[in-house]
Amino acid sequence: MSKIWNLLNFKTNSEYDFKKLIDYQLREKSYPQNSNVHIICDIDKTYLETELDSIFHMARVAFESANDKITVSGASEFLLAARWGENNGEESRVYPRNLHFVSSSPPQLRSVLERKLTMDGLDWNSETFKNQAYNVKQRRFNMLKHHIGYKTAAILSLIKKSQSGSKFYLIGDNSESDAYIYLGIALRLRNKLTVKSFQKYLEVAGVSSAVASEISETFLDLPKASVEAILIRCAPNYESTSYPRLTDGIRHFDNYLQAAFIFIQHQLIPEELLFPLCKTFHNNFWFQRSQIINHLNSFLKSATTPDIKEVILEVTKQFSKIDTTMPSETISANLSPCDFSYLDDLQEDECLGLAKEWLSNSH
Repeated sequence: MSKIWNLLNFKTNSEYDFKKLIDYQLREKSYPQNSNVHIICDIDKTYLETELDSIFHMARVAFESANDKITVSGASEFLLAARWGENNGEESRVYPRNLHFVSSSPPQLRSVLERKLTMDGLDWNSETFKNQAYNVKQRRFNMLKHHIGYKTAAILSLIKKSQSGSKFYLIGDNSESDAYIYLGIALRLRNKLTVKSFQKYLEVAGVSSAVASEISETFLDLPKASVEAILIRCAPNYESTSYPRLTDGIRHFDNYLQAAFIFIQHQLIPEELLFPLCKTFHNNFWFQRSQIINHLNSFLKSATTPDIKEVILEVTKQFSKIDTTMPSETISANLSPCDFSYLDDLQEDECLGLAKEWLSNSH
């Protein structure tokens, strides 16, 4: 009890250092140089079905074993397909793609989460966790559930370590502020926000002026890189928000079959894997054939090339061989490729103004 009391009453004379929140670990000696593709994925509510909405839920998560944790249906198959593809022929030289996990979970959960990811058949390049003990020692209890500064800095750290010309694909969920964080990084890399305006972008979302300023200055010099896609999982019981002219390039998905199709259009997942993925969702995740066909019909409407359309039609034919009178249902998700070129038409002050309006309409 005395140790807990001392911790809660710990006083520091040092200034708050956001870098101490970033607990980064590289699992390989260096990033593979054969691929300039980097996939960054959140864990809680993006990859794992996790409840963190109360002290009780947070405490329960801390005591869960790897076997207790539940993977979102299709998440591991999706990431394996994007990281490894079919791994044959000429394409094998671009694999594996770089895969990073950036989580707001504390590093004390690292070993359990590593075991869970490994049990799911995944391998990855790096993992970053949030050192919450530092917030406790600094008596910054309000920062325990505020992740925007930390997560922005963690992702920018990965970008800073990457080679010039790297392409980043960011996957998160709608339970917190992933869309806002990811879009801010996209704006920064497209030079739509200067160092000062990027600081303001962070401050608008509640990051303290001192921390926002330090993050902006720390990542002043970044290699030439781009955010190619932002995918946000619509987690159950959470509302997804968007704002015209600012968030048009972000794609929200209800399940990982939809996410896979978006990645197929980005040529991250080979189109030849569409049938195996559909079969996996049918056999392993209880998608009815009618659901698969409804998804395929939606994919067809969003397909951007004749080759992809041909593959979709062939897969649809295989799933509808027996019954051609399956019920039709409209899939409302926008499954077209992400495209952020529209941001180039926005001025700096417009970006900040729209960001403020987006946040105010989200609450």
